[in-house]
Amino acid sequence: MKKFLCLLVAISLLGLCSACSDSDNNGGPTTLSGTASKGPIDSANVKIYSVTDAGAKGKLLNSTKTNSSGKYQVDLGNYKGQVIVKVEGGTYEDEATGDKINFANKKMRAAQVASKNKAMVTPFTELAVRKMNTYTQKRVRESNQQISQFLGTDDQASITDIEPNTKGKDLEEQKYGLLLAGFSQYIKENATIGDVEEAIKRFEEDLEDNKLDTVGKSFQEATQEYANHEKGMEKISDEITKRIDDLSENGTEATGDLKDVKNKLVDFLNSCNSSECSKDKYESFKTVANSAQGKEAHLFKAVAAMADIYLKRLVTGVWML
Repeated sequence: MKKFLCLLVAISLLGLCSACSDSDNNGGPTTLSGTASKGPIDSANVKIYSVTDAGAKGKLLNSTKTNSSGKYQVDLGNYKGQVIVKVEGGTYEDEATGDKINFANKKMRAAQVASKNKAMVTPFTELAVRKMNTYTQKRVRESNQQISQFLGTDDQASITDIEPNTKGKDLEEQKYGLLLAGFSQYIKENATIGDVEEAIKRFEEDLEDNKLDTVGKSFQEATQEYANHEKGMEKISDEITKRIDDLSENGTEATGDLKDVKNKLVDFLNSCNSSECSKDKYESFKTVANSAQGKEAHLFKAVAAMADIYLKRLVTGVWML
């Protein structure tokens, strides 16, 4: 019985990630601005897309190009919902090598919630987009929050809101800038990684279990190596490298609906003794698990179904594991 409980926990914790539902088109900017950075991408094509009520990519709203600092600004007209920002082409100066990199035939994206008038586009916003299987308001917010844990920011700060700049006045800007510089240093020090796209793919694959346990050590060392050659980065680099360590060992925390599902599962399992479990706590977990959305939520739904079958077949009329 205890082995079955442990199996349920193990299966569930493998899938912890943000999952969300519902779109919110109330409020929103009339213009959208931001920076495309890996470092700042000059003359990149920027396209802004709407999001449908069902959470799918919608029509093209507007397009523009970034300036020499990687900045852009577009008019969204009367549109008030979530947006998807896609950046393609252009050139940037690599922080680690100083080389001018052609970003032709490459792209990065960001998804931003309604009511925000800024959307940065970086390898980390691309990672967040890849964690989404829908662009609903909650899903966008919570996936951005999950990847924002690289910065150690609170729920109010996001990788789409903060402008990365190692020379910036704001501490969060400096931390974000160092992360991107560390990303470049990571590519430089790994001969098997050809470009930014390949590096993003490595991070994406490593984060399948929501832990940075494969690339974490080399990314941490690369970030520290870059910081060692930059004046005034000691305190920031210590904070960032410790954060990468934590993500490598413990992974990202669940956000949003899945955080609630996880807590309900823990409550249910804690209600069990050697002979029975709380029916009310099981029903509460099952209800929340079945209402959660997103591909990771299917794991919790499967756990609920497994437990339901097990309980019904094991003992008639008594809730036991």
